[in-house]
Amino acid sequence: MLLRAARGLPRLISHLLRLALVLADEREQPRIDASIMNSAIILLHLEPHSPPPLPPAKPRFERDPRSRK
Repeated sequence: MLLRAARGLPRLISHLLRLALVLADEREQPRIDASIMNSAIILLHLEPHSPPPLPPAKPRFERDPRSRK
């Protein structure tokens, strides 16, 4: 979760961990659990990026006649 949200960038990983430690301290929790990490990810606006949706396929009669399919 941590590496995916920070996209493997050490600086973002560090920011996430620092914020997660602050959140855990505020909640008086001895560990960083998934809910704390999710909160840190949301607060830093690092939600996983989803790929852009693909346009719908054109029907065969609208395709370029030079294309194979």
